[in-house]
Amino acid sequence: MTDKGKQILLRFVIVYFLIGCAFAAVFFKTLYIQTAERKPLIKLAQKIQNLNDTSEINYTRGNIYASDGRLLSASIPYYYIRMDTQVGGLKDTGDFISRSGKKDTVIVFKQNGKTVNRFIAKLDSTAAELADLFKDRSKDIYKTDMLNAYSKKSSAFLLYPRRVSYAQWVKVKNMPLFREGMRNGYNLGGLYADTRESLENREKPFGSLAARTLGSVYSENQYEIDKITGKQVIKHEKGSGQNGLEKFFDRYLTGKSGIAVRKKIANKIRETTQIESVAGNDIYTTIDIDIQDLAESALRQNLDTLRAESACAIVMTTDGQIKACVNLFKTANGYTESNDMATQGRYDFGSTFKIVSMMIALENGFIHANDTIITDKSLYGVSDMHAYPYLTASQIIARSSNVGISNIITKNYTDNPQKFIDEIYSMHILDSMKIQIADAVLPAVYRNRTASKSVQISNIARISFGQSIVAPPIYTLRFYNAIANGGQMIEPSLVRYIISNGEIVKMYQKEIINPKICSDNTLKTIREMLEGVVTDKHGTGYPNVRSNIVKIAGKTGTADIANNTKNYASFCGYFPADSPKYTCIVAMVVPHGTYGAGAAGSVFKKIAEGITTMRLNTTPQQIVADSTFVFKMPNIKNGNFEQLQIIAKKLKLPLAGNNSQWITAETDSSKIITQPLLMAANNVPNVYGMGAKDAVYLIELYGMKVNISGRGKVIKQSIPPETKVIKGATIVLTLE
Repeated sequence: MTDKGKQILLRFVIVYFLIGCAFAAVFFKTLYIQTAERKPLIKLAQKIQNLNDTSEINYTRGNIYASDGRLLSASIPYYYIRMDTQVGGLKDTGDFISRSGKKDTVIVFKQNGKTVNRFIAKLDSTAAELADLFKDRSKDIYKTDMLNAYSKKSSAFLLYPRRVSYAQWVKVKNMPLFREGMRNGYNLGGLYADTRESLENREKPFGSLAARTLGSVYSENQYEIDKITGKQVIKHEKGSGQNGLEKFFDRYLTGKSGIAVRKKIANKIRETTQIESVAGNDIYTTIDIDIQDLAESALRQNLDTLRAESACAIVMTTDGQIKACVNLFKTANGYTESNDMATQGRYDFGSTFKIVSMMIALENGFIHANDTIITDKSLYGVSDMHAYPYLTASQIIARSSNVGISNIITKNYTDNPQKFIDEIYSMHILDSMKIQIADAVLPAVYRNRTASKSVQISNIARISFGQSIVAPPIYTLRFYNAIANGGQMIEPSLVRYIISNGEIVKMYQKEIINPKICSDNTLKTIREMLEGVVTDKHGTGYPNVRSNIVKIAGKTGTADIANNTKNYASFCGYFPADSPKYTCIVAMVVPHGTYGAGAAGSVFKKIAEGITTMRLNTTPQQIVADSTFVFKMPNIKNGNFEQLQIIAKKLKLPLAGNNSQWITAETDSSKIITQPLLMAANNVPNVYGMGAKDAVYLIELYGMKVNISGRGKVIKQSIPPETKVIKGATIVLTLE
């Protein structure tokens, strides 16, 4: 082989050797990756995948509003507060104060005689306020954490590790380091927030008012075991309706989630929205907040004294719109809206059902209003607390005679007792209600078609005065509402319409269940009987329900529901009796020996009188003119005179005394007496006796900050009146 051939061969050997080495390196590297580096690389891949993964954007659940547009329930966003320590504003060593018509003033940040930047100058005071607000760490720890973040040039320092409310977010924005916020598009303090929509956090601005009727949502996913697969599956998603309107209208209130993609760009994580979320629809109810508040206050007053187990009050206009629905249950923490008695509690009707029996008897011509009935003897074991030998049909209703009404019914249905029950059903009183509340229960009649005739007659004897026939209180109200509006039975409604982006997507019209429950003559007689319950001196409603403000018609009811240990006490009726506008039922479960007139009837009266003065244009002067009514002037808060004038004019309350922009107010038996509130320009104003709105406005007018504790009117201010004003100082107002 020539020298040239040997050189070529050598070159091939070298090339093949290098290729072989390369293959060997790849092989051993692959082996190394699959063994030694496998777990670290899998973790890295998962991290990268997560950084570029999609995330769900929560939708905003629809709001629920009162009839006048006031907000009743809404999803409240929450915030994670962060700080970008790299913003240029933190490095500023001075600030400018601009005043109209004057030269800008330059303030240089100094500490211990040395010029410092904004971050150092405001750090100590901001750390103190953060510690005071969140109370999870001391001022020194907050200060250390912020210094560490600043030295590391963190662009997303989490000031507080948990979500914060809007109120807390506002307070943080007003802290020394952050209160300047943005200036000319320049973020001076570096504060910002990650905002999130909270599906499970429903805020009720009016607190417990109508809480059970509005309902609640699930705070966490609810799971169940699938019967086929045996696996755990979601039954109810977090944020979905749990009860009340929230549950019944869940499909309308629920929106659609959006999708965002998370990507790491320039060492920062960014979210880009791919699909926008769609908000849920808004629900506008028939609830009147003022009537709801009135009804709840009236119902709460005597529940402890009565030792009530539960109670409810429903107020409805004669066209079927529910204006108030109160449900109170006794708990370890007092009476709360922990359940729904109005639509889910099922009790014997009690004596309110006597009107149904009397209507059937009148309609069939079995009886007339002035016919006399034996009321002290019963063939079927029926008894009364106060027996009368004879009563007219009208007196049977007024005095609530069990024997009297049962004698009328049993006498006329002896041959066919089941016919009486059939006629009850034919009036549609027990028709399943389409009330817009989830889980409403149905009424029921206890009867045995195969029993002997004597047993069946005995059964209808009890049914005639409201025993052995059960229903939620709302059913009784629906029937009495038909009496009030001329005989037309209307389905009660809680929601008027549903709105999406300002457009009505569904409107609920009045639904008629029975166009005429009885003839006009029968209805006239029945209404006269219901008035007699309250106006007849021997009527069961006379002592507790009769009012000198509004004419009330209705019926008392008491039913033994637990073997002589508990009573279901109720009063159902309408007002004004001559021209009904509202119907109402008050019902409660109370110890045995407590009756409908005294327990429920007295509450009904308070509600009727309150609505009359509030909604039916009865003035305080008209009430005072009634010598039987003791009128007391309302308590008036100190504050702005112009606002007091508007209220006094609206309520037709006379004003006297001297006035200025800010006043103190007192009342005597007939008028409001005002005096000017003296204030010095540089002294802390006296806000004692003011409401929160006026007090906060006045304090802030003097350049001070306000923290409020409690509600009502100011009974204490931490910086006394006439003390020299220190601009920016915080004053704590205690209200009661």
